[in-house]
Amino acid sequence: MATCPSCGAETPQGDWTCRTCGSPLSSPPPETTAYGEPAHDQAYYQAPTIYGTAAPSATQPATRMVARSSRLSWLVPLILVAAVVAAAAWFFVLRPSPGAQFVGTWHATTVSAAGAATETLTITRHGSTYTLAGALDGGSPARRSASLSGAQLDSVYAAPAAQALQYKAFKLVLTVDGRTLTMTVRATTVSGATVPLGDPVTFTKAD
Repeated sequence: MATCPSCGAETPQGDWTCRTCGSPLSSPPPETTAYGEPAHDQAYYQAPTIYGTAAPSATQPATRMVARSSRLSWLVPLILVAAVVAAAAWFFVLRPSPGAQFVGTWHATTVSAAGAATETLTITRHGSTYTLAGALDGGSPARRSASLSGAQLDSVYAAPAAQALQYKAFKLVLTVDGRTLTMTVRATTVSGATVPLGDPVTFTKAD
């Protein structure tokens, strides 16, 4: 008879667990396959049993999961707050206001019978009203008001008396692509038709 080291009960020789408390008495004989090879490696027989202390590795993953969950619980709201602040800063501070691309001084080189000349167009803004100052329609320098219409700037004015028999009004249309501004002139005839007047003029923004 063997004696259990845990409870002291006597157990028959050859038993590897105590019949009273179930504690292990000794390592079980290794199992073999039909070919006489070990059925399990040594770690199999040294693994903790339900009667022994739980292996530390069984609790470590759960501890790591709790720690990771704790970090995420404050990290996710922090990321959301940072994203909202960045979006608000862009919308209210950094975002360019509509029409800002037109404001500034622009230069164009024109060629006529008198030779090449540089025209200057200055665009300023006061609230929602824009002011164009320069050689606007190929004539003498003038000042006209304009308004933003989608992605273009429009300035409409009545035809001067010298052209009133043929045209009723003129419309300047300005568009911007990067540092290039294109101005076209459209005329409304007395019959109500709209026709282009002259060639488009291309300006480059002054440094």
